[in-house]
Amino acid sequence: MNRVPPSTCHALLNVGPGQAEYRTVPIPASSGDGGLGRVLAAGVCGSDLALFGGNGIASGQRPHILGHETVVRIDVTSAVLAERWGVREGDLVFVEEFIPCGWCETCRSGRYHVCPRTDFRSERFLRYGRTSLDTAPGLWGGFAEFLFLHPDARLHPVPDGVAPHLAVLATPLANGLRWVRTVGDTRPGDAVVILGPGAHGLGCVVAAREAGAGEVILVGQSVDTTRLTVGRALGASTLLRADRDDVEAEVHRRTGGRGANVVVDVTGSANSPGLAIRLARGGGIVVLAGGPPGPADGFPVELITQRELRIAGVRGHQGQDIAGALRLIGSGKYDLDAVTTQTPLSEGAELLRELVAAGAARDAPHHVLVPGLRPTSMAATASEPAAREVPT
Repeated sequence: MNRVPPSTCHALLNVGPGQAEYRTVPIPASSGDGGLGRVLAAGVCGSDLALFGGNGIASGQRPHILGHETVVRIDVTSAVLAERWGVREGDLVFVEEFIPCGWCETCRSGRYHVCPRTDFRSERFLRYGRTSLDTAPGLWGGFAEFLFLHPDARLHPVPDGVAPHLAVLATPLANGLRWVRTVGDTRPGDAVVILGPGAHGLGCVVAAREAGAGEVILVGQSVDTTRLTVGRALGASTLLRADRDDVEAEVHRRTGGRGANVVVDVTGSANSPGLAIRLARGGGIVVLAGGPPGPADGFPVELITQRELRIAGVRGHQGQDIAGALRLIGSGKYDLDAVTTQTPLSEGAELLRELVAAGAARDAPHHVLVPGLRPTSMAATASEPAAREVPT
């Protein structure tokens, strides 16, 4: 029998550029053919910070609840979700950010992650962490105590024994598996260069090691000391700092002058695509993830043709990648506790402001918001931040 959820819950709303409010919001009285999940952990992605700061796509959807790397315990399910995903009340599941329609030509081809309904320019736009609170039923983001499980949501069981704050790493790990192994076609012994040591870059490091890469070169900045150190622990064989090292010369030196078989750019910087192309050997593959909003600087088209490079743009993952990432997390093969840190949901607004202000100079590679986690300050412990009421 379905559990009876409360009528309201706390949520962290992005209400304007650089503005977040911890509020009380209504929980839908009925989830119809969908369901309702009690949020246990939600990761903070770089795209969340871009949206929060006012620079990301779909910022016009405000007010909205950010968060699209979410692990929930199912409180309410439906016959549709139960039949489609084999879930029941009490199950621990990872919820993909994409809510594809399932019937368009793109979905039928297997590329549901680029379904038009996941595109913010679409009139039918639906996507976790991006959809307005005003779109019924309203709980569309992981930075809340509950998440609405749309009938078309994609759910993945979390392996037994995997902590929720680690399970949210399924997104950056799944992206790494797809970008490095599937799209990059990395083979045993290949040289792989990863530009950017954030959570997704570290996911690419793990993926490169899983693919048997012989050389894994991780490139960051001097301010990325912690992230680069974690990258070394996860399997990066060489660490470079672009503001201190001659990255191009070092990569070619370490690859015998040939360049890398695969280069993955996850920085979003305007000058990184050009560098990525210069680092690739003849016949190599350059994977561009999360590129700049405008034109790239110094894009060397002549090298693409001279070296017969393959340039691949990527956006997210597919279901098999999430399943593989969860299995990898459950294996305990990698020390993923070093990748992430936990913060109470009630302190999420302060965390987001700190991360945006810090820019690249951040400590942990990845942050997770956890509803119900004890506040870090004694003052907050004595009195949780007041939650503003949102009328039903």
